[in-house]
Amino acid sequence: MAKITTNTNKARWDKFCLEYVKDFNPSRAYKAAGYKSKNPRQHAYRIMVTNGYVQEKIKKLLKGQAERAEKTSDDIIKELEKIGFKRTKLPQSGRLSDRIKSLELLGKRFGIFPNKTDIGGKDGKPIPVSIVDFGKINDDSE
Repeated sequence: MAKITTNTNKARWDKFCLEYVKDFNPSRAYKAAGYKSKNPRQHAYRIMVTNGYVQEKIKKLLKGQAERAEKTSDDIIKELEKIGFKRTKLPQSGRLSDRIKSLELLGKRFGIFPNKTDIGGKDGKPIPVSIVDFGKINDDSE
């Protein structure tokens, strides 16, 4: 028996997909789409596994999210570069601290300033430790 696809089903599937890509919680997405069940997790996974429309919609939404995130990060880097690498004199509103902060953020982004503290020894080797027993030290100055 073929499943009947109605506009109501499509609207719920669309809502399910939009909710799912927010936090990847199928049970919550199932409830938010208006479904009612004693076992939302099981029904949500069934929709995700057996429904080709839902699978394609989720793929499209995830692809769009990735493209927007990439575009946004590229835009941020371009703006930081504009501020950090200005070749002109700074106007009254453009402070030197803005440039420094922009360059710092760019440096962190590209790993120029690693955000870690290295507490190793020379050439990455362990730090040599000497244990001194103060009870065995002779004091010849007496």
